[in-house]
Amino acid sequence: MYDNLIIGVDGRQGGRDAAALAGMLAGASARRYLAYVATNPHNGRGTEDDLHLELADADLLPALLNAERELAGGVAPLVRVAAKSVASGLGEIAGRNEADLVVVGASRHHDLSGHLGHDDVVALLRQTLETIAVAPHGYSDGPRRLERIGVAFDRSPESFVALAHAGLLAEQRGCEVVVSRLPEPADWPPPAPPIHVAERAGLKALSQEVDLLVCGSRRAGTLRRLATGSTSEYLTRHVEVPLLITPPADARTSDLWQAHHRHHREEVAR
Repeated sequence: MYDNLIIGVDGRQGGRDAAALAGMLAGASARRYLAYVATNPHNGRGTEDDLHLELADADLLPALLNAERELAGGVAPLVRVAAKSVASGLGEIAGRNEADLVVVGASRHHDLSGHLGHDDVVALLRQTLETIAVAPHGYSDGPRRLERIGVAFDRSPESFVALAHAGLLAEQRGCEVVVSRLPEPADWPPPAPPIHVAERAGLKALSQEVDLLVCGSRRAGTLRRLATGSTSEYLTRHVEVPLLITPPADARTSDLWQAHHRHHREEVAR
């Protein structure tokens, strides 16, 4: 399902959490890249000497990331870049490597500063169109499993993209799919085993019953988001389960999902 992953690492807890989630989501033959962003010192994150050290050191940083590489579950070369922000750096690395998934650790910001662009996860949502996975704080320290996948479904076009991602991932892993609202039969034919569908109400309650929560996103402009709010951004701050945020449109995944169901219907009809 996900074969080309960018894993945001920083030598801290968030990077280890991201690596652990990447190891859970990656396909057996997936390419994994540990991505380290040295932020521009003029934004208050560090000094000029810090930036030069981070980029110039060829041995120290890779050695510090052995735990992340092991948690990611495979060979994972380190990619380093200097950027004005973590979000812009990860976006650059993702684009350069044609990533189909960017994995990061949850931000610890919960105040207004997050809405102003100081929250790296939210900033990444606003600057990229890739699928993004967010590991909750401490994810690498606890038990990890993928048996139930929840979908935040509201019949919007974006939620159908989320449903396609969840369905294909569940098919690959033999998981149960749990949706917050069942789609109409005409919209989503009954899935093939081993996928099972049950209805649950409320995203907060749903997140407590699943191992991964999938939601779509509009990636709307900043001013609109400040005025209307964003479900995906809310979830990054308030759920304690891994979160997979899909892009507004994903024709490839949606087509694969529909093709799967056409094949299933043909098999049932025979």
